[in-house]
Amino acid sequence: MNKLITCTSSTHYVTNCMMFDFTFPANMDSVVYSSLFTELINKASPKFPSKIKLFDKLDDLYGAYLSASTFQCGNLVIARVIFTFLKEDVLDQEGPLLEESLQFINDVIFNNIKTKFSTFSDSQIYTELKRMKSYQLSMEEDLHYYMAKTINKIQYDNGQKNLLSIYNMDLLDIANKNAADIKNKLSDLFLNAGLQIYCNDSALLGFKRHIPKKYLYNKIPKLSVKQEKSIEKNNRIIWGNQKENLFSQKLICKKFDYVTTDKFMLAIVNVILGYGSDSLLFKYFRQNLSLSYYAYSTLDYYLGDITIYISLHGKIQQHFILNSIKHVIQLLSKHASFFLSEGKKKLIFSINNPHHSQANELNTLFKEKMFMQKASPKKDIKAINSIGVNDFKTFLNRITIASSLLLLGE
Repeated sequence: MNKLITCTSSTHYVTNCMMFDFTFPANMDSVVYSSLFTELINKASPKFPSKIKLFDKLDDLYGAYLSASTFQCGNLVIARVIFTFLKEDVLDQEGPLLEESLQFINDVIFNNIKTKFSTFSDSQIYTELKRMKSYQLSMEEDLHYYMAKTINKIQYDNGQKNLLSIYNMDLLDIANKNAADIKNKLSDLFLNAGLQIYCNDSALLGFKRHIPKKYLYNKIPKLSVKQEKSIEKNNRIIWGNQKENLFSQKLICKKFDYVTTDKFMLAIVNVILGYGSDSLLFKYFRQNLSLSYYAYSTLDYYLGDITIYISLHGKIQQHFILNSIKHVIQLLSKHASFFLSEGKKKLIFSINNPHHSQANELNTLFKEKMFMQKASPKKDIKAINSIGVNDFKTFLNRITIASSLLLLGE
């Protein structure tokens, strides 16, 4: 009998995190259908039959986050779903947030599987397959994707094909099948998959009652001994003798309001923390501690959060990384006047040079489309210059640590 849920409890974070891994032997069916699965569950479910309704529910859950992806690891294919949401004790008022969140993810994953994806029309299935095909063809022309495929070729040099790089041909085959057959096959494949769930709070163990009992007895495919040795060997070739550890840390701003100067202060924090080789994270983890090859951060100023990424060598304790990040944030707060001034300069330069990079150009276009208005650089610069030191310090006090994840040997 399988132990379906593994819990690593922590009191550090204000969010709950659940990670669902559906594991299959690597073959073309598992690659194509698991890729289709991770696309569909981001679109609709029986209780939320459209993307708008599904995302409205995520908003109702105080900005819960749902993501899904498919990847290959040696002779295995894994469809991974990650769901994060606020803990109830963070909210000022009481409410059934935990149970609502668990019911939501149950509907998105298991009710979709049990109802054989009946929420989706035939045309939606075919449209999704067509979109996946177009995306795959575009990726074939991307330089970074070519480099990733080259690394994969080294990674799987023992004869294991990297199926994700060739699955587009099989997409053509299943697109010719009856949509009902596609949904039946998808449902059957996932009902018989190996399932492992990871979470960061013992309160989430109650989710077990939502899981179909069949998963208790499904076989969970494992890496072959040959594959394990091959991957370990080639990790040393690619990354050196020490394993590479990837650490991800999310920061969120309480009561974030996009229409105020909050978005500019969040951008300033991100620029100072993790943008470029002169950022605090880069200097602290690489130059001061010599622990990391890179350390950077990204922001989503529509949701009001910052995600920190740090690659580390060797065996590093997670609490040490967490305390180091807290130390960096304290430095930012202690010297708020200096860092606010530096952040303003960088942000204003970016606004005055919107086409300085392709990313900035795309972001400008997205902003114009999202809010149906042209970007107004003068107005933005005036708002940035109006931010005072006390405003910035107050904003820093609203930033709190959310979810954290340490991936070993990734």
